[in-house]
Amino acid sequence: MPSKVGKALAVLAAAGVFLFGDAGIALGQEDPGQNLSPPMFAFPQSQSIRTQESDRVETYEFILSPVETAARELQIDESRRLQAQLKRETWRLPDSATFAEIRDFLRQKLRDTGFVTLFECEGRDCGRSNLWANQVWKLALLYGPNSSQFYLAMHNQEIEVLAALYLVQRGNRRIYANLDLISPLEMPRFDSAQQLVAELREMRQVRLRGVLPSTSWMRGLRDDPGNEVRDALAPVAEQISSLVGKKIYVVCHLYGPESTEMLLAASGRWAELIADQLVREDGPELVPFGVGPLSPRLGPGVGSRVELVLGED
Repeated sequence: MPSKVGKALAVLAAAGVFLFGDAGIALGQEDPGQNLSPPMFAFPQSQSIRTQESDRVETYEFILSPVETAARELQIDESRRLQAQLKRETWRLPDSATFAEIRDFLRQKLRDTGFVTLFECEGRDCGRSNLWANQVWKLALLYGPNSSQFYLAMHNQEIEVLAALYLVQRGNRRIYANLDLISPLEMPRFDSAQQLVAELREMRQVRLRGVLPSTSWMRGLRDDPGNEVRDALAPVAEQISSLVGKKIYVVCHLYGPESTEMLLAASGRWAELIADQLVREDGPELVPFGVGPLSPRLGPGVGSRVELVLGED
């Protein structure tokens, strides 16, 4: 169901004709994404130090991984090169606000406008801050300690806009943020497994889609979860391999008319089977954990399930 913001943008979009600058593509009505601008997301009392907005369509690299160097060249493991229009704003944040306050505020503002996380990293997990500052954002002011940075890549499929947010606290304790809003000529589609892992990084808990534990084989507790489950888990296994060094709990919730003891045993076996499908030699440590019916249901129609829970560092 469209959000209130989405509905409002759609009404605004009906007013005019949108023209892609150099591309010469006219549409019958204005793209609702064009009504978004970085100042809408600004933290209170932020000071704008750079604004960039153009009708030109240019190549934009939308980054979905940390940035490093290899053989003195910028190395980005995953990104999308897009023909797009860009709106960019860079702010200095008020000294009275903390890094965590600003991060949570900006992320929530984007979520409230319908954006969904694709990739998120913080601190040294983002790679090298000097590369983000000088080669990605091309602004040395965004260079700070590797331990004091945050990057967030999001998308809003409804209005076909991407968002890239970078936040850094420099050695002098000043905090700066850069927000890019990207309107591609053709909106890319993203891997649902990639989104799942991004959500796991961000929320530290996520439900596995396509995996529904049951009690139908309670007596046998077979050793095969079935082709459908294996197919659903294969891309997830590849994506979580990036979480090397982390501990992930594979938690199975299982409800039914059977005894608590039987449900606990079955959920434990399910958790083991799922963990076996997700394990990779160089991936995270996977810990199966069956809770049976000993945790609350999430709501009507949401009962038996398998979740990934990211352990504390």
